[in-house]
Amino acid sequence: MEKKVQFMVVIIMLMLPVSSFAQQKPFKLGLQVAPGLGWLRPDATNTNYSGEGAMFGLSWGFLSDFALTDNYFVSTGFNLLSNTGKISFPDKRTIGGVENVGNTERKYKLKYVEIPITLKMKTNQFGAFKYFGQIGFGPAFKVSAKADDVFNYGSNNLLNEESDISDETGLLQAGLIFGLGTEYYVDKSTAITGSLIFRNGFTNVLKGENKVTPDIQNNATPFTVQLCIGVIF
Repeated sequence: MEKKVQFMVVIIMLMLPVSSFAQQKPFKLGLQVAPGLGWLRPDATNTNYSGEGAMFGLSWGFLSDFALTDNYFVSTGFNLLSNTGKISFPDKRTIGGVENVGNTERKYKLKYVEIPITLKMKTNQFGAFKYFGQIGFGPAFKVSAKADDVFNYGSNNLLNEESDISDETGLLQAGLIFGLGTEYYVDKSTAITGSLIFRNGFTNVLKGENKVTPDIQNNATPFTVQLCIGVIF
């Protein structure tokens, strides 16, 4: 009898973590919108290229959290990611039958489908709130590439309306993802989320060579800072 009691105690103790984890949903789904700023950093060796500041961009997407334990999750989904930024570089264009050498300031508006994979680490719940940090990797595939140009030559400038620059941009890009955020639970399973996300790109999003100096390859790395607001179920 005593051995049976001891056996039951051991089984109960082994089941406690499982019971605790069973109260946690194995996965959660949600959606989010992410306004933010993006910029492009030219290759430091291309001294005639310079970044000209950040631009606003709007991203949105779906997210899913897969529970590993009560506090650790694999977070993924897909985003329509906006990469923006301004770069100036030497350029030449034929205007009125005459070839002119000058400088172009280009506003890049790049769109990607991103499939992020991050490890999300959540605190225990404090009142209605949980807090989290996340780190991971974000591969992305280009869906469109647009640009607005101002070509400066001599004392003149030529303003181009939005044009397609798909042939001048790469198909893939990737970067590291870092984030801090919170979840506000409106009931046991539904939460409003808010987070600050930083994407540190490490791939060149441009391709081709400079028209003035063909020995120089076009090269720029994307960065974004976003405020992500969403709901998860």
